[in-house]
Amino acid sequence: MVVDDEERVRTVIRRVLEKGRVVEEASTVEEARRKLAAGTFELVLCDIRMSGESGLDLAREICESTDAAVVMVTGVDDPHVAEQALEMGVYGYLVKPFTPNELRITVASALRRHSLERSRARLEDEARELRLLAQREQIGADLYKAVIDNLFRVGLSLESALRMPMAPETAERVRGAIDELDETIKRARMAIMGLHESDHSRPAG
Repeated sequence: MVVDDEERVRTVIRRVLEKGRVVEEASTVEEARRKLAAGTFELVLCDIRMSGESGLDLAREICESTDAAVVMVTGVDDPHVAEQALEMGVYGYLVKPFTPNELRITVASALRRHSLERSRARLEDEARELRLLAQREQIGADLYKAVIDNLFRVGLSLESALRMPMAPETAERVRGAIDELDETIKRARMAIMGLHESDHSRPAG
């Protein structure tokens, strides 16, 4: 989207960029806000000095609340304004008058950088999810191991109790409890092995 209060400037920019792209125009900050609310834009070229609100206000809103890249366009080469714009996160700064090639290069550079940053952010999110999953699996494995250790100690205590004098029916119940503990320990060990196999079978990268 091209945001500029000069129709001639909007027309020139649109004609240069519209090959292979859909380019919309807005003559005021308010009109640009309405279009941003109604649709999704990859890039917004925004004049700084316009009648009404400043383009810097719009650029700040876009950088803070949308996923669009912003390129500032201005007729005054002011280093202070340029620094302010770059600090808020714009992807380019064009000073009028500019050539068609300068416009194409600036837009292409902004879109490429924006795409790379989105890809990096997506990879970082995926890496963070994998780390959390690995942590949860490790916690699960640690809990299973703790359960096995406790069950094993209970089993040893029951086996020791069998060596003490007791009624035959009591001894039978103790043996049954030991057998159940053995089965529970086996299932817990298999669950741990399943966690580790799942972790090792996950594709790298």
